[in-house]
Amino acid sequence: MMIVGTLLIHNWDRNPYFKGYTTGIFANSVVYNWSGYNAAYVADPSNGGASQVSFVGNNFVPGPSTPSQRPMQLYSTVKTGTKLYVADNSQGRGASPPSDPWSLVVNQFGSAGVATTPQAWPAGFNPLPNSQVYSSVIANAGAWPAARDAVDQRYFSDLRNGTGGKPSGTGGPWPTIPAAQRALTLPANPNGVAASGYTNLEEWLQNLARAAEGR
Repeated sequence: MMIVGTLLIHNWDRNPYFKGYTTGIFANSVVYNWSGYNAAYVADPSNGGASQVSFVGNNFVPGPSTPSQRPMQLYSTVKTGTKLYVADNSQGRGASPPSDPWSLVVNQFGSAGVATTPQAWPAGFNPLPNSQVYSSVIANAGAWPAARDAVDQRYFSDLRNGTGGKPSGTGGPWPTIPAAQRALTLPANPNGVAASGYTNLEEWLQNLARAAEGR
């Protein structure tokens, strides 16, 4: 599993949680105003088995509801063979990564869980440096970053201003969005490759997304 380039905000126990016998990467994301458990953690209370996980290039920004704690945790419940790699993460608005990346981790499992090389790393994946992550998430996170609705805008405003808190109920009121219809006209040769290197279908999908956002 890969979680990359996301904004997670005002969450109580709904942040990246890697359970037993999983592999995954959490990278280049911003977590703001987490509460309850950690902003990202590895635990195995169900006795699933060893996990291999990487937390790389994330910005952890405490908010009004965030307790005084390190943002990441490797729990004592993980099984032998579990490895966690951490690098280039930061805690605090505008903060730089500390010289010791594990100073941001509650490590209950001990040195056996410390990985010195990236875990579950796909070939060709090159994360952004930490200094670029906040601005990248502000610009690009969300399903429609160029056409964010009122709820999206409120959350991004909370992130920028250090405000807000865990919503009660559904977190509404949700905006009323009118129904829209769009003709579905597929390209004549969907599997053909365009000059860009993408297939005609991929280019059509990209153009459809841009049109939906009003780009």
